[in-house]
Amino acid sequence: MDYTGLTEEEIEAIAARDSLILSTEREIKAALFRIVRNLVLGAGILRKISKSELSAAQGLFATSIFSILSGNAAKASAAAMKPAVKPLINIVGGDAIIKKSFQARQIQVVEKTFQFERYGRKLSDRIWNSADMDAIKKILNDGVGKDAKLVAKQLETYIKDGAATLTKKYPEMMKRMGGRIPGNMAYESLRLARTELSTVYHDSVIEAARNNPAVIGVRWRLANTHPERDVCDDYAHHDEGLGIGVFPVDAVPDVPHPNCLCYQVAVTRRMIDREEILKVDAA
Repeated sequence: MDYTGLTEEEIEAIAARDSLILSTEREIKAALFRIVRNLVLGAGILRKISKSELSAAQGLFATSIFSILSGNAAKASAAAMKPAVKPLINIVGGDAIIKKSFQARQIQVVEKTFQFERYGRKLSDRIWNSADMDAIKKILNDGVGKDAKLVAKQLETYIKDGAATLTKKYPEMMKRMGGRIPGNMAYESLRLARTELSTVYHDSVIEAARNNPAVIGVRWRLANTHPERDVCDDYAHHDEGLGIGVFPVDAVPDVPHPNCLCYQVAVTRRMIDREEILKVDAA
């Protein structure tokens, strides 16, 4: 990641976002495995899992995803706003008013993001679709009549390591199924999680900037995992007189596509006085 020109607080905030994305992915995979393991274990030989049991498991997985996202989205918002809080506290000379104000805005950002309809669907609907159990069903059907512990191990391998590793470890099973499963069981769920956490971070940076009178704009910076040119490159090279990649606070583009890991940083002017801060905070 290119951290050129960033403050220590901004670097820490971006690192916190990326760490939250990774931990969220681990939590989602762990939740999925716990749910499917409970479907399998309990008997020596695996029986056929009913449609209603699979539907219930999908519901549990969707609920788990929402819970994991809710907790980590709040942390992502707090991380994004932290670089704006410290300078304001230093100027004002006390932290109670500033911290309380930004904490309220963090809650507002997360609630707004979770209620927003993306691609014509609410987050709850997108989570349900991402929690699809079709690939799990195929592995379970192949395992009927076999050792339940072996099937649980196959499912664990698939959820944690993907179809490529599953093929290497259990080639006969993959041959029987004709390889008809996605490369990553939790791909849709993980993509959704990355996108939502990046969006919360993006929206929180903008909300903090909007309530900081020292800010003149928000700069769009490319993620280092950006293999092909797309609209993000246009954003990062945008110039309307505020600086390269800098947009007015109320004109920053939305996160443009799933899996976007670009990040945004506030651009400030050097001088700001205590009266201006308190005036904005009281608004």
